[in-house]
Amino acid sequence: MLPSKSSQGVAVAGDPGSENVSSPVEVGIQARESEIKNLEALLEIEAGMQRAAEEKSAGLSQELERIRAQFSELQVSN
Repeated sequence: MLPSKSSQGVAVAGDPGSENVSSPVEVGIQARESEIKNLEALLEIEAGMQRAAEEKSAGLSQELERIRAQFSELQVSN
């Protein structure tokens, strides 16, 4: 017969529910993996926001140059 170690995440003979018991190490690993996934998701969101901000900045720079050109034309014509 196999040793009973339900606290280590090993099934106890005759106890089908014991297979779902995780050791503190497994729980810690799962928590760390979940934290990493959350950080990766946040990093992707931040990268997307960075791209959006850069695109907006480029658009505003183009608009500013267009307005400057119009202003210069108005000064020359007056």
